[in-house]
Amino acid sequence: MNRKSFARTAIAIILVIAMGASLWFSSPIPVKAFGISLSAANSPISGNTTYLLGEKISIPANIQFNALETKDFQSITLNITGPESFIKTLPISPGTYQYTDVPGTLDVVVSWDPGIGAYRYGYGYGYSTGSGNISYSIQWTPPYTLTTPPPPPPPALPGADFRFDIQMPSSDQTTTGATLDYPQGLAYSANVTPSLLHILLPANYWDGTDYRDIIVKTDLQGSYDSFIAAPGKNWETEAITFVGSTLYAAYNEWDSTTFTTKGKIAKYVSGSWSTVVGLSNLNPIGGLASDGTNLFIAYRDELRIDKRDPTTGAQITSFDLSNAWGGSTGPGPGPMGPPIWGFDALAYSGGQLYAAQGDTVIIVDASTGAMSDEYKTGLWSTRGLTFVSETFSGVAYDILYLATTQYPGKVYRASKPGAVPTVEKTPIGNYTAEFKVVANGTIYTESDNFTLTKLTDAPSVTITAPTQGFAVAAGSENITVSGYINDPSISSVTVGIALPEVTAFQDDVDDETATNAKWQHSSVSGMMQWGPPYSSDDLWHRSNVRDHTGSGWSWRYANASTGTYETPGYANAGVLRTKDPISIGADNTLTFWTWYDSELDFWPDRKLVEVSTDGSNWETVAWLAKFWPPFMPPDITQEQYDALYFVPERTWTKVEVSLADYAGEDIYLRFHFDTMDDIGNNYEGWYIDDISISGAGFQGQAVAVDENLQFSTTFTLAEGSNTISVSAKRTNYEPKLTGTASVSGSLDTTPPVITLNPVTTPTNQPYQLISGNVTEANFDRLEIKNNGVLKWSTKVLGTGNTFSQSILLSEGDNNIVVEVRDKVGLTANVSATIKLDTTGPVFEDVFSSQYDVAYKTGEFSARPGDPFFIALKVSDNASDVAAVKLVIPNTPESNWASAIKKSDLPEAVIDSWGFTSATKAAMNYVIPMQLPSGTPAGNYSWTVKAWDTAGNSSNITVVTKVVTTLEAFNIYLMPGWNLVSTPVIPTTDNITTLTANITATGLFERVWYYDASENATADKWKLYVPGVGGDLTTIEAGKGYWFKMKDLAAFTAAGKVSGPMATGLPNTPAPVKLTITGQVLQPGAVVPPTYTVYAGWNLIGLHSENPLPVSTALNSVTVPQQKWGSLLQYLNYISFPMERDGTPEIDLGRFDRLISTDTMQPGRGFWLYMVESGTIVP
Repeated sequence: MNRKSFARTAIAIILVIAMGASLWFSSPIPVKAFGISLSAANSPISGNTTYLLGEKISIPANIQFNALETKDFQSITLNITGPESFIKTLPISPGTYQYTDVPGTLDVVVSWDPGIGAYRYGYGYGYSTGSGNISYSIQWTPPYTLTTPPPPPPPALPGADFRFDIQMPSSDQTTTGATLDYPQGLAYSANVTPSLLHILLPANYWDGTDYRDIIVKTDLQGSYDSFIAAPGKNWETEAITFVGSTLYAAYNEWDSTTFTTKGKIAKYVSGSWSTVVGLSNLNPIGGLASDGTNLFIAYRDELRIDKRDPTTGAQITSFDLSNAWGGSTGPGPGPMGPPIWGFDALAYSGGQLYAAQGDTVIIVDASTGAMSDEYKTGLWSTRGLTFVSETFSGVAYDILYLATTQYPGKVYRASKPGAVPTVEKTPIGNYTAEFKVVANGTIYTESDNFTLTKLTDAPSVTITAPTQGFAVAAGSENITVSGYINDPSISSVTVGIALPEVTAFQDDVDDETATNAKWQHSSVSGMMQWGPPYSSDDLWHRSNVRDHTGSGWSWRYANASTGTYETPGYANAGVLRTKDPISIGADNTLTFWTWYDSELDFWPDRKLVEVSTDGSNWETVAWLAKFWPPFMPPDITQEQYDALYFVPERTWTKVEVSLADYAGEDIYLRFHFDTMDDIGNNYEGWYIDDISISGAGFQGQAVAVDENLQFSTTFTLAEGSNTISVSAKRTNYEPKLTGTASVSGSLDTTPPVITLNPVTTPTNQPYQLISGNVTEANFDRLEIKNNGVLKWSTKVLGTGNTFSQSILLSEGDNNIVVEVRDKVGLTANVSATIKLDTTGPVFEDVFSSQYDVAYKTGEFSARPGDPFFIALKVSDNASDVAAVKLVIPNTPESNWASAIKKSDLPEAVIDSWGFTSATKAAMNYVIPMQLPSGTPAGNYSWTVKAWDTAGNSSNITVVTKVVTTLEAFNIYLMPGWNLVSTPVIPTTDNITTLTANITATGLFERVWYYDASENATADKWKLYVPGVGGDLTTIEAGKGYWFKMKDLAAFTAAGKVSGPMATGLPNTPAPVKLTITGQVLQPGAVVPPTYTVYAGWNLIGLHSENPLPVSTALNSVTVPQQKWGSLLQYLNYISFPMERDGTPEIDLGRFDRLISTDTMQPGRGFWLYMVESGTIVP
């Protein structure tokens, strides 16, 4: 649709009148020809001749003259007929005219073609060729409400509108002796012609047989028609109703035989009453009703309703309502029992019975007898109910009529709850537009029809700019918001944003001009119908007697001159209400401060806070009082009871009332005071101050809607997310609804934020999943590059603004960059380097092979149970080495022996394991192992496996030599004195040869041996000095030797120390290893040696490759009789356990006495004191 053509163009009436009159002759000549043509234009909104309320209806019309024609015009009129009708005389002279004396507005533009003019005999076309027109551009804008609005419908129960006072001519009243103040019943039937309202009145009318009550007939406005006698005597007739077109009446008659009152029912046929036999012996009756076929009888003194056949009186069903309020018999609802004890009136409509007593009306299901609702009308002593079918805007509704005993008796009307008639107040409907021209006495007319309708849904709002998801950068905060609506009755829209806290209404009452612009006040009819009359005095006014802050003004209900709200002899009631509606948002709260001095109970001097969505029907949202009962009183509704607020008297109190039930609606607010009586009103009154309504709401600016129903404005965005809403509120007619539309976007001055999930690097997998999430409201594109090359791009993020993509890697370093761009061009990036490594670690050949093995005990081999140590140098050029392990067959990988980084071991520990200096320098990993027991002799192959951090692995085979007996033995010499021995018989016993390696260290000083034999010289000590020689020339098994090494300082100078074991300790000496090759015993035809020991001290050794108990090693000098007296060893060693968390043993030079239960270790020397000579057998 072209919105620019969305104009108020409508019916085009082209009236062509050909008139034959020469402009050049002195007298008229006959009309040569004429014709009238008409065309109706379609509404640009509907596309046909149906127009919306608010549109301008265009009615272009033309009067066409042929050449040299004139016409004398008597009148030119526009006649509009329909729900609104008018006739308007139109001008003929060119010009622009506007008329407001018609319903709505009529705009007329008259224009003449060239050649049209006023001539001697009227108006015409002066050219001799062609034709000319007088053109009318007519636009009618209908009013939004009918010039003569229809009467409003009655309110729904419990409300009721006064209809009329019961009246009859004084002559008839005198004749009948009727009491107009006490109507006893109502009846109406549309099946009777004429259909009149029947009102039962107590009377003293003599019908020739007795004095009777009467039934007055009136129309529905109370105009008197006639009366008939009732069947009951004076004050006996209780109720009337129609069954179809037959009138029935119930009367209660005293039975002098049984001394009881009997209820009876009679029907009116052919001008006389006859009692229905089956309905002549009932309990006292209070009300009658009918569903058109059956009678319903409500009893006066019991809560029971019967359904009976109106001909035979047979009972069809009976409803016991005594339990409808919980079954109690007390005078009140719930725990206090029912609020009524019987019924005085009854009516039927749509399957429901309406029963009344006092001002209580209950609704009962006519089929089940279940009570569904209870209402307090405030109309005390309701004595008659009936339903009348009335039509409102073409729709029929059942309207409840109520008769009450007042002065005079009155009739009220009420709508059924939830079924208040809808009254059409707008001029919508079908219309005829007639263009009428009277010329030379001849009438020319042309007409066309159109329909005026209205929208019943909320207005439609369309935002064309900006679009959903818009994003603008800094410097573009001011954006254009434009669009269109579909409701021509709306002249402006509101453009703005939703906010969590908006003040919808506020008044501190201090500014007189401002507060008077917001409020209006007046007296109103009181809620107490049967009490004293109400004063018309309006007692609401601004007052500076009291206010909440102590220095301003407040609204007060009281007489400003007397200082109280007393109106002697009258009750009084008044309301203070807002003039304009207030838009309510979500969870809005009404807050005000109040002070009052009045009666404290809730019932009199009522102080109500009320809300209305239409300005007519009000709901109580707060009822202020100091005292109220703990249960719902019988004369107020549950809704009113729930609205009670405790407010203390004579102190300013803040009151907060939730308006959440009215979210999204426009409301009026009012404060309502009602004395309910004319006594006890000499108090100071009620004050209201600092009134506000606030909560979540909408804040915006009004923007005009042009004739094409379009709007446009500039809106300033806030930083971040913005939801721009446009609301169009229909206020000119019902339903008054609001349509909204919104678009969300943002003012984006912040670059995107990228969170990159951790990557795996290094890796041996060629594809890597790059994933993460993006924080950006205006996301546009994400790209992933590898080493500058685009690998992936997307404009769509996953759930939760995530991204995920596998990227192919290249061998080596991969520089992954993730870049995000938003819709305003801001970018951000994050990067990660991933190393692709597909080659396993390298075992470097820096030893004699790719590994070296140190046998701590046997130097060249190990026995089962002996420790050995594998030295490795493992590297990886692309990644780091992650782990090195010795594979143990048939064992989970988690239990394989792990290599230890050299850097993680104390140097002293490494030194104690017997590696050469070259191996120690070259290796970076070591695997401590102990040869498993039961390992067979020979070469044993181990697999060592290494992994890098990329997950690659490689392995080598390590071969260890396994022997069953020692073929060499290592002695570890510490600084100072070392008392040692060899457990093997040396292959060569030459001391110079045996000590050549330790001599090369420069740390070896000498060796002493004590010769205790009888053949020894007087100087029993034998000495060897390296490089010098001496009388000690051999080292033999079974003997002990003192090796003297240089001190710690010399060791330190020679580099034979490692770092301290702990802070504060000295450097740890590295032992000097003395290796003696040989065998424990010689195989073959060789007798094992024995060793003679002599009385006194002997230096001995342990000729055993295994530790032995002293008692075993010295068994030959102990059994049968111990020949030795003392055994000493000299401890100078550091021993580190195989376990990482084991405790080292450190003894740096001390003697230790051994007893028979102690253990002698191989490699150690001993002082043995013999009591007598003997022989030690290995």
